[in-house]
Amino acid sequence: PGAESLVKRIADSPVMAPCSCCPEGAEPLREMKDYKPKHSMVRVNSLNCYVATPAQSTTKGIIMFADMFGVHTGRHKQFCDMLAENGFMAVCPDFLEKSPYMSKSTPSFGMNYCCAMEFLCLLVCGGFDRNTRTFAWDTYLKAKVTDEVLVFMKSKGVQSFGAVGFCWGTYGAMQCAAFPEFKCCAGFHPSNEGFCKATKEDDLEVCRKIKCPQLMISTKNESARWKPEGEAHKACLAALPGKVTWKSSEQNHGYMTRGDTNKPETFEAVKQGCEEMLQLLKENL
Repeated sequence: PGAESLVKRIADSPVMAPCSCCPEGAEPLREMKDYKPKHSMVRVNSLNCYVATPAQSTTKGIIMFADMFGVHTGRHKQFCDMLAENGFMAVCPDFLEKSPYMSKSTPSFGMNYCCAMEFLCLLVCGGFDRNTRTFAWDTYLKAKVTDEVLVFMKSKGVQSFGAVGFCWGTYGAMQCAAFPEFKCCAGFHPSNEGFCKATKEDDLEVCRKIKCPQLMISTKNESARWKPEGEAHKACLAALPGKVTWKSSEQNHGYMTRGDTNKPETFEAVKQGCEEMLQLLKENL
């Protein structure tokens, strides 16, 4: 199935501004207006996950790491459905279920005064960074991925894995690239730098540990460190020469999951991102 049908009908009104792990100028949260997910949430041990399965059995699976707004927002479920239509089992865990960045009172569409004040308080008081530290790879995400999600997917017949991450989620996706089960990793508008500052990790050390092909699409909002030819790109190339594709988009940080596709240039950028993601996964899994 083509990528063009995937990127229609996203609301043009912001719901919530991005968190401190995102660079200045990042896209706010936007909710899909009309898209109806084709699959459902499934309880996988301690995690609630959106699980999209292809019509035919498959040995290929993708773990998707959502941005900081979570699996229930933006295009995450839609991307999973696209992957399933292309023969992959796609699982997007709700890592934020028990410790969300925003309260459950956040409106599904639009913004209210209370939400705006909550966001401002979290930003000023350091709540975002404190919450981010609870998701550090060694103390939280690693066990959730390897002991729960991978085990579940293997029980469904998946043998080879890819990881896809957006914004906040590129941190977890790139961490997966150090494990032999994963054959490739795609990341869009990475927030690894901000995430690792919060967790007091070295973001370049995460790059140095990769062991599978990488696709990374940065935006005009990322620092030079995470743009093409920056320190992160060079660290990945040193770890895996010839297996790293690093590109830059003139779109805002967050465009893949939250960008307004009523704008033709954003529509084309999201379409291209989907096509490049699929190409990477089909070539390596």
